[in-house]
Amino acid sequence: MPVKSLPLSSIARHVVLPAVALLLTVAVFFAIRWYLGNAISARVEQSERVPPRELAQLAARWAPADPQTHYAMAVLDEKSFRLEDVPRALSEFERATALSPNDYRLWLALGQARDRAGEADGAIAALREALRLAPHYAPVQWALSNVLLRRGAEEEAFALVRRAVESDPKFTEPALSVVWQLSGGDLSRVTQAVGDSAQVKSALSVFLAKQKLYEQAFASWNALAEADKKENFRANTDELLKQLLNGKKYRAALTVQTQIAAGGAANQAAAGAAAAVAAEKITNPGFEAVVNTTGAGVFEWQIAEGLQPVVAFDETQKRGGARSLVIAFNSGDGKDFRGVQQTVVVAPDQKYKFEVFFRSDLNTSATVKWEILNAGDGNLLAATQAAPSDSADWAALKTEFTTPADVEAVTIRLARAPCGSIICPIAGKIWFDDFSLQ
Repeated sequence: MPVKSLPLSSIARHVVLPAVALLLTVAVFFAIRWYLGNAISARVEQSERVPPRELAQLAARWAPADPQTHYAMAVLDEKSFRLEDVPRALSEFERATALSPNDYRLWLALGQARDRAGEADGAIAALREALRLAPHYAPVQWALSNVLLRRGAEEEAFALVRRAVESDPKFTEPALSVVWQLSGGDLSRVTQAVGDSAQVKSALSVFLAKQKLYEQAFASWNALAEADKKENFRANTDELLKQLLNGKKYRAALTVQTQIAAGGAANQAAAGAAAAVAAEKITNPGFEAVVNTTGAGVFEWQIAEGLQPVVAFDETQKRGGARSLVIAFNSGDGKDFRGVQQTVVVAPDQKYKFEVFFRSDLNTSATVKWEILNAGDGNLLAATQAAPSDSADWAALKTEFTTPADVEAVTIRLARAPCGSIICPIAGKIWFDDFSLQ
């Protein structure tokens, strides 16, 4: 079948086609300018060669109808920290919002900028529009709630605070802090405003502990389900335990540690050691279980770092079980002394008897003893006699003490006995086994 061609008229060839080409060229030119302007504005703060303001101004000239270019200008003006740049920053935020009125992010930025400039009414209006466009976005809820709180509209603000916390957990801690301050530390008002979800209770326990309200902190944490304590909010549980120990609230700390001790199978050894900890009981009294030389818990044996004396375990010398603790000294002046200690939760106004067995082979004019201190204030409650330097057979060191009315725990620690001289050389070994507290 023959192919037919349709010849273009002379006018079409000489007028229409060049005009179309010109229009396409102009369109491509402006499209490229807009694209470059947008790209420059998005990277204006990362530039090191050209001053950011010059880049932002160039981007605004190339893409004047692009909200991103005006947003970049607004951010730079606001970061200049010059008073005269504040109105210009607001103007650029407003222009960006006018160019893209359905972008809640621009309304949020405008509202926050107005708030920083002290224009509370304008900030509320912009943030309400952002909330209308993004009713479930936590940063918008949080920003509007803060402005409303400063205007005294607490009921609406607290409702937004609660929604923000429910939408994004990162707002939980700042929400607790804000409401706590505004309510004057009214705990019922705080839970009413922020909520009483497991997430809030867990964060609240840490917050209260940091305020040194340990009983309320423990009560908030103790109201959680087991899975929330051990798994879902474990980071908060660990932080609460740390705060309780820092506050020397050993009884509550022991309860927290015991309840979370049954961890996963991957940490069975550590979980088993933690689970063995109990009140009025020395943990690992015969050193049969593993002793962590670093990172040991406060209710376990803690051995200080250092070179002297050497602290080890001896399977050839033991009074019971499979091994004992052996401490080997080789010090010409006796100044270096690695501590060995453990903290035990005890009852107040209670009489206790402490006992430990030892055998020794020391060459010294001063030996060692065991001291019992109030873990809360460090006051000495009792001490054993100094261990004889040469005792081939196992013998007992004993002492009795009565705990104060406000005691939470005692610390049992190894100490040097005085030798009556400035220089107290000590050499040899001493073994300890079968500690007990009754």
